[in-house]
Amino acid sequence: MKTIHDIKVLLMQVRLDQETLHEERVAFAEYSGLKVEQVETLNIFETPVFDPSVLDGYDALFVGGSSDEGDALIVRDKPAFAVHSMAVLAEAYERKMPVFASCYGFQAAVVALGGELLHDPSRAEKGTPAIHVTEAGKDDPVFRDTPSPFYAVAVHEKLAAWLPEGAVTLAETEACPHHAFCFPDRPFYAFQFHPEVDLSELERRLKRYQERYLESDSAFDELMRDVKDTTHAQVLLGTYMERILLPWVNK
Repeated sequence: MKTIHDIKVLLMQVRLDQETLHEERVAFAEYSGLKVEQVETLNIFETPVFDPSVLDGYDALFVGGSSDEGDALIVRDKPAFAVHSMAVLAEAYERKMPVFASCYGFQAAVVALGGELLHDPSRAEKGTPAIHVTEAGKDDPVFRDTPSPFYAVAVHEKLAAWLPEGAVTLAETEACPHHAFCFPDRPFYAFQFHPEVDLSELERRLKRYQERYLESDSAFDELMRDVKDTTHAQVLLGTYMERILLPWVNK
């Protein structure tokens, strides 16, 4: 029987900045209860062409966010890194492999599995929006102990218009009707928000990418004044490991 110490994860990363790449890996390890060396990485900007066989030998696939992918997931002629990352997500789905995907991972999963993604800046979220657990979420093993609303880091202008067939919405906001989903018949979970990003990490990233996301220093100060505690979001990855991943790999 495998324990948390035996789990080996592939983290698919979609970032150019080395500092953020490192921080993301450390955060996924910390909140999943893994050691950093149990989380191996594939940076799909450095290696944009790869085969779904990259999943071989791993117990699970994690997918992080991105500040660098542009419109890769919504243009007709998608760049190689987008095409191949979606193929890996589709392969993980077919294998019924444990998947925990946030932000870019959520959006790539939506497109790869037959949903639709919209770019709508009028419904953009930047900060820690109030996220409500749906009725389905209240019965879900990962979300059932989560208060509604809870707060989580979310910085995005794209959202799912509709989900792939069979997917169940677990969380929502006023602006974003599908903030988390799962497939009830397999251990595949995806989050538009960032369960792996806490407030200190949000502050570092917003400073790093301020010119991209915020108009001025005063906008940064105002956003950070308004953020809410995100502890309940950070619990979700550990809960997934305990209630979904470990039971699945030990079936």
